[in-house]
Amino acid sequence: MYIERQQGNAFEVMATDDDWATRFTYGDNAQGAREGIVRWTVPPGTAAGRYRIRHAGASVQGKYDRSTRVFELKAP
Repeated sequence: MYIERQQGNAFEVMATDDDWATRFTYGDNAQGAREGIVRWTVPPGTAAGRYRIRHAGASVQGKYDRSTRVFELKAP
């Protein structure tokens, strides 16, 4: 799992699932489907900008790499 900040046309990794500010949980949802939940506690001093959350992994269907829509993080 990656927290990425947009830099021009590219994205720079700012945090991963190994970071204290992130948490990734995976399990069954209320409908019985498998579901991953990402939580990011934005650390003080994080730069404003355009971000996305990306998850890469593998399942029985093969490898995957998915990301959220880009969202704006504004300065306090």
